[in-house]
Amino acid sequence: TPLLKGKLAEAISLGMPVLGVSYKESVMDSVLNAYGCYCAYQDEKGDVLSKLTQAIESLNNPIWQAGFEASRMEVMTQFSEEEIRSRTQKITEFAAKRYQAQKNNLVVPEAPLINPWP
Repeated sequence: TPLLKGKLAEAISLGMPVLGVSYKESVMDSVLNAYGCYCAYQDEKGDVLSKLTQAIESLNNPIWQAGFEASRMEVMTQFSEEEIRSRTQKITEFAAKRYQAQKNNLVVPEAPLINPWP
């Protein structure tokens, strides 16, 4: 399963603009698009230079800055310790209840609704 790189999560937690290099529709691509930044596709010729140029131009663009501020806060919330703790607790409680239900031949509880982010 693809995992996010630690440096990406660190940059997001600091609210820094990011230019990532990955593949289309990867987790990194999804996160960076939600974050309001750029993901260059390493398998597309010239895309790294193109996205780097766009990123540099965006840093001085007030419209991009305003949009980045809004999307940045949403993504930072998803990476917060509180959000991760809450999701982990819901999953752990569900797993314990499911285990007990299966062990005692009872009806298995419904899985909790957790935002499948990204």
